[in-house]
Amino acid sequence: MMRPKAAMYWFRASRVGRLKNELSHGTPRKQRRAAARMRNMAAGHPDDKCTIAKEGGIATLVQALSFSTEVQEEAAGALKNLANSNPDNKESIAAAGAIPRLVDLLSTGSPKAQAHAAGTLCTLSFASASNHNSIVDAGAVPRLVDLLAEECPDTQTQGAATLQMLLAVDHVHQTAIAEAGAIPLLVDLLTDGTADGQKHAAGALNLLTLNNHDNNVAVVEAGAIPPLVDLLTKGCPHGQYQAVSALRSLAVGNSNCKFAIVEAGAIDSLVALLAKGTAEAQGEAAGVLKALAASIPNCKVAVAKCGAIPLLVDILARGLPEAKIHAAGALRSLATGNAHNSTAIAASGAFAPLVALLSEGSFVAQSYAAAALSALAVDISENKTSITEAGALPLLTDRLAAGNSQVQKHTTCCLKNLAAGSPENKVLIAAAGAIPPLTALLTNGTHETQVLAATTLRTLAVQNLENKTCIGEAGAIPALVALLTGSDETQYQAAGALSTLSADHSDNKSSIVQAGAIPLLVDVLSKSGLEPRTQAACALRNLAAGCVQNKIRIAKAGAIAPLVDLLAQSLAESSTEGQHQAAAALSTLIVGNPDNVVHTMVNAGVITQLIKLITAGDPSVRKSGAFVLATLAAHNPDYRYFIGKGGGIPPLVGMLGHGSAEAQNQAIAALAVLTTDHYDNILRVAKAGAIPLLLELLLEGKADVQKRAAKALANLAGADGENLIEIGTTLGHKAVLQELRRTAPPEVDDELLQHPLLNNAA
Repeated sequence: MMRPKAAMYWFRASRVGRLKNELSHGTPRKQRRAAARMRNMAAGHPDDKCTIAKEGGIATLVQALSFSTEVQEEAAGALKNLANSNPDNKESIAAAGAIPRLVDLLSTGSPKAQAHAAGTLCTLSFASASNHNSIVDAGAVPRLVDLLAEECPDTQTQGAATLQMLLAVDHVHQTAIAEAGAIPLLVDLLTDGTADGQKHAAGALNLLTLNNHDNNVAVVEAGAIPPLVDLLTKGCPHGQYQAVSALRSLAVGNSNCKFAIVEAGAIDSLVALLAKGTAEAQGEAAGVLKALAASIPNCKVAVAKCGAIPLLVDILARGLPEAKIHAAGALRSLATGNAHNSTAIAASGAFAPLVALLSEGSFVAQSYAAAALSALAVDISENKTSITEAGALPLLTDRLAAGNSQVQKHTTCCLKNLAAGSPENKVLIAAAGAIPPLTALLTNGTHETQVLAATTLRTLAVQNLENKTCIGEAGAIPALVALLTGSDETQYQAAGALSTLSADHSDNKSSIVQAGAIPLLVDVLSKSGLEPRTQAACALRNLAAGCVQNKIRIAKAGAIAPLVDLLAQSLAESSTEGQHQAAAALSTLIVGNPDNVVHTMVNAGVITQLIKLITAGDPSVRKSGAFVLATLAAHNPDYRYFIGKGGGIPPLVGMLGHGSAEAQNQAIAALAVLTTDHYDNILRVAKAGAIPLLLELLLEGKADVQKRAAKALANLAGADGENLIEIGTTLGHKAVLQELRRTAPPEVDDELLQHPLLNNAA
């Protein structure tokens, strides 16, 4: 007696045998009926599919593709059902030669046969690279595109679905499908097709535009964005997903698309998807919002007003892994450059899920989490505190050694932003052990990460002596010195870090010099752009401060001429920072008056540039110019002549009336030196109107200002009778003479102070 299972197989096999016989030898009517029954049988129990294949039904159905129209329709449908969810049957159908016949049917068959043939090809191509290639090689692409223009909705839908599947398997066919004219037909299907047709049209457009700028432009020009936006609210859930995925591809690939998406009213619909869409659609909607908010400032406000922030935070906490990534990216875009949004994101509870994503997610997720935290930490002290309290610092420190360049980059940037302006966080970051891995990134990181690591170390060192010591001991100085040979941006950050580390830290100064920084800084000062040159000047200034030996080294390395040139360039380009650092470096180097420094400066044309600085430079920097001019004038009487002849006196006099207290002090000092034993300069000073200003400072200035004013007035009075009369009569009371006598330095002649012109006037 036959077992039940064997009996059942015998029954199915017998049935398949009869149907095969009818399909091969029956009348057209019987053939159609046999093919239809096999189609129905293949749609049923999986065992029926296997039985049809084992009993040779596939080859018979492939042959039937060349029979009458009705038989073709049923045979193509049967093959589609046999291939569905059955990899073995897919291989058997392809091996039986079905693909070329199905492709032919796309052009020659009835609408129903075309739809079934397209559906079968779609099923065959799924997860089968060999079938996919055979379908394309058989010339299916242009014929599938032609189906999009057919009147039969089912044919259009199957054509779109098959194109979508071909693109999903291999994006290399993007251009061929676009050139075959698919894009406008797919856009038409978006507008007028069935729900399934719209879904597959959106899916095909999504894959056509993925990382393909030309197709991106063509899709927008074909008018796809409005119907895609409509589909966000009117389509079925899967259609919404395909539409929002297409919009994300468009938004990522073309900046003009972003504006078109906003103009089509997408923001409200996207936010609605965050609340009510499928989990997959929520992630894609967050991705679109991320792209829009990153590029269009007004979108940051509009998206937040629509209530997106708490929804994004909820997705961040409970969404799918991919959705969490897009939600983190959207929150980063919303926070960047918008303090109001940053505060709202913090209030919505984003920090805990972001920190969790930093510890639990993939490298991509960790990168996005760190980037979002980095954006939220900018310029908001409360957020900096909340991020550290959420436990971010140990995780961020661990991620510095993650081995993933994007994670390292965004983690480093986050630490930089957390440290900026926060003395407490600088201490906590160092305590978390971040300095050694940051130092390692100076050598092992990508170019971008090296720059960020240098910036972060510099930020940690600002006004923190202990961190400066720790950074030096971690070995960062040689690595930073090595970066001085890199790009302009690398040089800028490396020089800035070295400048900060050397300020008021003698051990770091020694280490920087021993690492060979001075010639490299001079090289940066000589050859690079304005910003790195400015930082190099600052570093050299700090190295020179309080160290005569370093001043000599810097001068011997050839720094003076490029410093003067930096001053000239900064004046020409109105760079306040460049003026400040160049003048400050020159001021520091000249203190102590090493002959080689002074003469080198003068030979490099410093006097002309300093006169320009005190004439038209930034007011905050002019005091440095006056100081260097005073030092030069004191060093050599010939330099007094050059300064006076070069027009330096009128702007110095102008500083007496309009400069800061420090600027006035330096200007008086310069005028006092310039008028010592130099009659021409005395005349120039008087002519420039200095006497009333000096007298006013004599009476109202601080002690050091009074002393210098008295010296300058004494110089003016002792050399010219008219000056003496003006000094005695300008203010017209005894307080002037009394103050002059009280504050005059020892070198002022007592006989001058007893002169009758002064005493009679008083």
